[in-house]
Amino acid sequence: MDVKMGLFDFFQSKTMKLIKAGEKGHVKEVATLIAAGADVNAKDKYGKTALLWAAQEGHTEIVSTLIEAGADVNAEDESSGLMTALMWAATKGHSETVAVLIREGADVNAKHESGLTALMMATTTGHTKAVSALIEAGADVNAKDEYYGKTALMDAAGKGDTEIVSALIKAGADVNAKMKNGVPPTALIAATLGSHTEIVSALLKAGADIKGADNKTALMWAHLNCDKAMVNLLKRAGAKEEQNIGSSGGGGGCRHNENR
Repeated sequence: MDVKMGLFDFFQSKTMKLIKAGEKGHVKEVATLIAAGADVNAKDKYGKTALLWAAQEGHTEIVSTLIEAGADVNAEDESSGLMTALMWAATKGHSETVAVLIREGADVNAKHESGLTALMMATTTGHTKAVSALIEAGADVNAKDEYYGKTALMDAAGKGDTEIVSALIKAGADVNAKMKNGVPPTALIAATLGSHTEIVSALLKAGADIKGADNKTALMWAHLNCDKAMVNLLKRAGAKEEQNIGSSGGGGGCRHNENR
């Protein structure tokens, strides 16, 4: 019994050291511990494996070593809503790590418990290279989160990320997708509220419905935002004045005091 417990403690110690080495980026120690029999799929008290830690920190060489040794590329982080290694790498913008994980079979459409995917996370954090790699690998550009029904395109449009918006549109993102909860309901309105004229133009060129959603048009929101440049852009694109939100006329009441 004592011998068995001694062996258990020995391998457990090696395994915990492996997880810590993966997190810290200690390449040689990782290789030594794997050779000594450390379990590459064991999890620490946070529910994370060595691979999850290495991907989060962008230690690409260690990620490759762990996968080669049999680490589960789709293991889920129990402490962070079932984040995968690919989600962590995408969120942090570790594009080389993202590339390795994709090459080794990571599920590009795996979902966090909130419904977010690696592509949506990379979009939120503005990591264009990761977004491009995920799209090329077949990530669903129209995936929606669970609560709001928000897409990556809506997120990028609202943030004013022109490069990511362009990449998503080119990949076939639905420019007229609608949220099920919350404002803004569409990518066009998100861009309008953010005063992102270049993105509004790109969305309209790609076929975005200028009439909007739920009887609230982009033009109405532009009026409420006191955004004269956006109002003029939308009118040139064919938007028609209608009864505005909270007013009896097309101009409506500004949400801000300053005209832009």
